[in-house]
Amino acid sequence: MSREVWDIDTPEHVRVQVRLAGLGSRAAALLIDQALITLMQVGLLAIVVFTQENMDTFFTNRSDTFYAILIVIAFVLNWGYFFLCEWLAAGKTLGKRLIGIRVVDDQGGSPTTLSILIRNLLRAIDMLPIYYMVGIVMVFSHKKHKRLGDIMAGTLVVFDGHQRKKTTKLEKEMDSRDLEPFSEESLTLHAFQKKEWDLLKTYLDRYFTLSPSQKQAITYEVAHILFPKIGYDVQGKGADELENDLFRLYLTVRDDWKITPF
Repeated sequence: MSREVWDIDTPEHVRVQVRLAGLGSRAAALLIDQALITLMQVGLLAIVVFTQENMDTFFTNRSDTFYAILIVIAFVLNWGYFFLCEWLAAGKTLGKRLIGIRVVDDQGGSPTTLSILIRNLLRAIDMLPIYYMVGIVMVFSHKKHKRLGDIMAGTLVVFDGHQRKKTTKLEKEMDSRDLEPFSEESLTLHAFQKKEWDLLKTYLDRYFTLSPSQKQAITYEVAHILFPKIGYDVQGKGADELENDLFRLYLTVRDDWKITPF
C-alpha cells in the first residue's frame, strides 16, 4: 500500500501532511465494498424470487418493464451505496473504514455533497472498459493517486490521521473546560457543511482576541446560525452555556473537517 506523503495548505494557512492512499489500499477497500453490494443485490433478488408462488415460470413470464426495474435497482444499489456512505460517514464506505482510508477535499477537509456526487457519478467512466481499468491507470499514474472522479470533484483519498498532543491555545481551553463531544446520533450532522465549519473555526480562532462583550454578542450570533441547522435547541441558553456548546460542537466535528499533521 502506498505511504506517500503530500503537503496541503489548509484554508487556515496551516501546512499539514497527509498520507495518500495508493492503488493497493483503494483496490482492497473497493473489493470489500463490491462484495457487500453483491450480497445486497443477491439478497434482494432472492427475496423477489422466493416470494413468488410459481417460480418455474417466474423468469419466462416477466415483461421488459420488470427487468428494467431490476436494472434500475441494481444501479441504485451500486452507485447509491458509495454516495450515501461517503456523504453520511465523512468520506468513508465500509471498505474504506476497514482499510483505514477516507475521502477528503483538496484542502484536507470533508468533501461537500456535490463533490461526493460528482466523484461517484464518474465511476461510470472510471469502470471502463472492464474492472475499473480507466480508474486503475489514473490512480497508478497520477501524482496524487486520483481517478477521474477525484480530479473532477477536487477530492483525495488519504489514510486516516491521528490527533497529536494538544498544544494549541484552543485545545488547552477545551481541556480546562473538561467538555465532552455531542452524541452524533442526537444531531443532524449531514447538514453541517463547509460553510458551517468555516464559521465555527473563524469564531474559535477569534475567540481569544475578543473582549467579554464582543464574545457574548458573537457567541449568540454564531450559535443561533449553526445549531438550528443541526437540530439542536438553544432557546433560553445564556452566553456561557452557548460558548461551551460551540466548543463541544467543535470537538464533535473536528475529526471530519480537520486533518492534523503526523
